Amino acid sequence: MSENPIRLLRLALGLTQQKFAALLDVSYSSIQQYEAGRRPARDVLDKLRGLALQHRLGDLAVLFSDDDARPASPAIPSSGDRPGDATNYRQLLDEIFASGSQDAISAVKQNLIVFLRLVRADAARSRAKERRG
Repeated sequence: MSENPIRLLRLALGLTQQKFAALLDVSYSSIQQYEAGRRPARDVLDKLRGLALQHRLGDLAVLFSDDDARPASPAIPSSGDRPGDATNYRQLLDEIFASGSQDAISAVKQNLIVFLRLVRADAARSRAKERRG
């Protein structure tokens, strides 16, 4: 079972349920219900999305959209080293950028920057290891 995105956001912000409730202007019991699976009202979803974006958590922000507005999930390519994998991911990125969804585009950009930093750090570690021995 996947982790509840509302709980993930609260934990990412380092807040208790009480403080998170006050920040969203909802009751403590509402936060408990949301984290148990109840879907928040549209205005609360908007606040959650805005809060996630404000704290550069775009990957969470895209999860706080109305079901009616959320497109069906595309088929995600499986991982592996097959030649077509990169093409499949490029197609997914093209679809996201073509959608015009600023929340989705922001999330992609933020995540690509993180991934690029990881790749560059791994490459630097590999070069350093090769020099040592």
